[in-house]
Amino acid sequence: MTNSTNDSSSSFQKIGNYKIERHIASGGMAAVYLAVDESLQRQVALKVMLPALAKDADFVRRFQREARAAARLEHPNIVRIYETGLTPAQEPFIAMQYIEGDSLQEALAQLAEQGKVYPTMQALWLVKQVAQALDVAHQAGIVHRDLKPSNILLRRDGTPVLTDLGIATVQGETRLTQTGNIIGTPHYMSPEQVLGKTVDGRSDIYSLGIVLYELLAGQVPFDADSAVAILHQQAYETPPPLNSKRQGLSSQTLLVVNTCLQKKPEQRYQSAAHMVAALEAAIAAEATDRYAVPVAAAYAPTQLDAAPVAAAEKEEKRGYLWLLLLLIPLFLIIFLLFLWQNANAERQALAQQATIVAMASTITSQTQEANQQIAGVGAEEGEEVSEAAAAETTPDQAQAAGQSTAVADQAEGADGAAQETAVAILAMTETAVSMPTLTPLPTNTPLPTNTSIPTITYTPAPTPCSISVNSAFAGSHTPQLGCATSGATAGVWMAQETFENGRMIWRSDNDIIYTIYNNGTWAAYDDIWVEGDPAYSCGSEQTPPTPQRGFGKIWCTYANVRTGLGYATAGEAGVNGTIQQFENGFIIRPDGGSVRALNYNGSWR
Repeated sequence: MTNSTNDSSSSFQKIGNYKIERHIASGGMAAVYLAVDESLQRQVALKVMLPALAKDADFVRRFQREARAAARLEHPNIVRIYETGLTPAQEPFIAMQYIEGDSLQEALAQLAEQGKVYPTMQALWLVKQVAQALDVAHQAGIVHRDLKPSNILLRRDGTPVLTDLGIATVQGETRLTQTGNIIGTPHYMSPEQVLGKTVDGRSDIYSLGIVLYELLAGQVPFDADSAVAILHQQAYETPPPLNSKRQGLSSQTLLVVNTCLQKKPEQRYQSAAHMVAALEAAIAAEATDRYAVPVAAAYAPTQLDAAPVAAAEKEEKRGYLWLLLLLIPLFLIIFLLFLWQNANAERQALAQQATIVAMASTITSQTQEANQQIAGVGAEEGEEVSEAAAAETTPDQAQAAGQSTAVADQAEGADGAAQETAVAILAMTETAVSMPTLTPLPTNTPLPTNTSIPTITYTPAPTPCSISVNSAFAGSHTPQLGCATSGATAGVWMAQETFENGRMIWRSDNDIIYTIYNNGTWAAYDDIWVEGDPAYSCGSEQTPPTPQRGFGKIWCTYANVRTGLGYATAGEAGVNGTIQQFENGFIIRPDGGSVRALNYNGSWR
């Protein structure tokens, strides 16, 4: 065990039933040790408060009160509290669930060393799990107040577990009462914490928004050389836009971060449940956007910045050319309409004249005998018709008839009989046909101001993966899972048990129990059963077959698991299986069983 100069508990090798194995970490409030519960033979994390704080009786009382409240929380993403007590030196301690793995802070540091950031889907999934844990805590009246990556532990499969719920509340009450200092970590504090205002669950939402920003951008939105400067930024400055730090994020993801980081609590999500819903929408949006790129992108030039001015000039000239090509036909149409409208009367007259001339030409081309007959008939009928027409025609019609007669008289090569016949026919036509009213041209003809931009269509373009999907899993892999991060591992020892509404699967490689529900959702739990625990955690009143050991412990401990799965329909069975890990989940198949693809967004198929 590593000794610490600021805690007297390092002198103890055993506290109650807990045998201390080694020192894990120390903070401003407590030292944390890995210990073994000798009565249950399970590992626990033992958090022992610092001696200076233990001298304050009010602090000890509040600490025990908050620890008991947090112990009532049941959620797979919240560290379970087993016991509270006092060391031989009267220092308060908490015995809690030991999570084997790194904290999110350590994971971020490792990625930073490699020049990487969290995959988008994994970051959203992780924060969603934490938000679900916060929702349970907030409903129980517990506000975290010091939410940050170091207080988010990661199981070996990457599942986040929130710790230190309620502890910051006790610390804050004590220090604010004594010194007026502000409690929290400057990089993750909400504006209301900085300004000493009333704090509620929306403060945790702000802090979780900062964590999400950091996961996606690889850096916190506010940073400076001094804590005072950071606190000023948190209270008064706008964070740099996330899309300026990381390109390609969906608008829904950007909206989640922007909403969480609003300065006024009333402008954020009003509950963690609302944030969970927004994160689910962001996960769905990212799953769609990630595997779709514009078709136009395939034809985009690779050197966009080689000659920006020339490119702009070419684009401008091209725009003028298109506009000119569009306007030429338009002006031509307008011009033709103008000519047609103004010359309509003339065209009517010319059409009538053409009829007369055509008739005259036809008549003169006939044989002499036909000409004489037509002339005779025309003379007789022309007189009768002319007299009748003269009696009924209007002055305008008479004038038009006279003009038409003059035109007919000027036709060369037509004999008198043909001219008389044409005049008679024209008189009849003028009597029966009236001139149409001219339609005026529109005074303003709108011209197009620009050309429409064609809609860009999207086609799937999956990111190439360096590791192949196992052939047995090919039918179950979906784009949402992302690329494989490792080859398939066969021969993994598992246990499984079926229930009315799903099944449980335990993996020996990570000691995690998975509850897989028939409604398409799943959850992960640490196997908290240890040798020496009762085989049946719920007692003998349960309807057989009764889940035992690890499955029974989870089934009996979490009410949502009991109601979600229902009763067991068969006993627990051990079997080997195959597993392959992906960016956003994993695929598992117990030998002889079905293949299941579990996505980190909480769904499976």
